[in-house]
Amino acid sequence: MADEESTERIVAIVGNPVSALKFLVAMCNEARKLSALEREGLLKLPRVANENIKVLPPVKGLDGRAINTRNPAVEIRRRRKQKKPGV
Repeated sequence: MADEESTERIVAIVGNPVSALKFLVAMCNEARKLSALEREGLLKLPRVANENIKVLPPVKGLDGRAINTRNPAVEIRRRRKQKKPGV
C-alpha cells in the first residue's frame, strides 16, 4: 500500500492527508495487536482471504472459570464503618 495510487485513494476516502495518516497509524496498531494474539496462540488468522477466522476457546482464570475479556465486571465493595472502641 505504499504506492502513490493507493495513498491517493486512502486520502480521497478519508478526506484529508492528516486523517489518512491517523487512519494508517490506527490500522498498523490493530495489525500489531492481531499479530500478537496469533503469536500467543489465541487467534488463528487465515492465510487466504476465503478461509474463516478461528477464535480459540476463552481464557480460564486461576479458579477455572472463563474470564470475560470483552466486558469485565467491576464490583464496588463498600467498606464497613469500624466500630468505635468502647461502644
